[in-house]
Amino acid sequence: MVDVDRMRGCTAGVSLGLAATGCGGIVESRAVPVDAGESSAMDGSSGTESGSRDGVAADAAASTSPESGSCSSGARTIGANAGPSAMGRSTAIAVDSTSVYWVDDTTGILKVPLCGGTASTLAAHGPSTLPRTALAIDSASVYWLGSNGDRVRVDTVPLGGGATTRLTEGLYITGPLAVDATSLYLAQFGPDPALVRLPLGGGSLATMAPLATSSGSLDVGSLAVDATNAYWSQPSTGSVMSVPLAGGAPLTLATAQANPGPVTLDSANLYWANGGQWAFPTMPPGSDEGSIVKLPLAGGAPITLASGISPCGLATDGTSVYFTDFSKGAVNGQVLKVPVAGGIPSTIATPGKAPLVCPIAVDATSVYWGGVTTFDPFYGTVLGGGLMRTMPK
Repeated sequence: MVDVDRMRGCTAGVSLGLAATGCGGIVESRAVPVDAGESSAMDGSSGTESGSRDGVAADAAASTSPESGSCSSGARTIGANAGPSAMGRSTAIAVDSTSVYWVDDTTGILKVPLCGGTASTLAAHGPSTLPRTALAIDSASVYWLGSNGDRVRVDTVPLGGGATTRLTEGLYITGPLAVDATSLYLAQFGPDPALVRLPLGGGSLATMAPLATSSGSLDVGSLAVDATNAYWSQPSTGSVMSVPLAGGAPLTLATAQANPGPVTLDSANLYWANGGQWAFPTMPPGSDEGSIVKLPLAGGAPITLASGISPCGLATDGTSVYFTDFSKGAVNGQVLKVPVAGGIPSTIATPGKAPLVCPIAVDATSVYWGGVTTFDPFYGTVLGGGLMRTMPK
């Protein structure tokens, strides 16, 4: 199995759950409140930088409040980890019409207004709980994976804060994670590896597609869903796959891909990133042998949109594909976009002294990514606190 936590932006030391052993597997459970102390409701902890830290100037104060209807221009910090260690990284990001949500790998599930301000903790990581990098939101709730010892759990909290609810828990549950109006979609490994579906209210995991072959288990690099299908990448086989949401025989959409990783889609196309830094995003700049690929959902051959890059995170707004890139010439990484119709990639932002990390999200006006204030590229370790950054498209 590929270590999905490392794929999504964690160092090896934060990798959780995927190597767990023991009895168990698919579990049947109901939604239950989380024990007090393991996760907390919104506590209003501040995440806005008040000064400069490790050479990164605070610029969240320059952002206009969302109520004013506009945000400041230029790349800026809109939120930061204000947890006890202030050492976290944003390992997964999601955005809606008002806020940015992210997993901070030391603090918990954080939320900040789109224009910046005070970052709120929707769910804190307790002393015995650790985060994973999978995160998804719908119109009502935030969903994520966590770990407590050798058991992986699926938790949820309302977008506005409140009590955290456990939807299911088991030894072999793993990300990535996607959501639609009725279900969460994720994977399990162990004795019966499969792509699985979980009702939003909790319950039993239902198998959508087996992930076992005669030579062993297949991996799931990234996952996306639309109204009819789930789509995922399989790095170990160089394949991109789909299966109906109701389950059935998997369909191979593309083969001979070079280490396919993040996937995303719009109404017309499926996109994925090949090669690059997505498997080990906190290591020094990559081989620049990666690419961004498009596949029409209506059928056809894969089309390369960008190459000679080292991609990491991936998002689209239907007009362009946005990605974080760790090419050799990009000190501390960069944020790029390429038109969905093809063309030359253009640079959105170069983080400078605040190295970026993999996750990226986009809405109608802006692109969002995570960063850290200080980073040791030789050891691939975070030395300073996590940031949430944004830039108009």
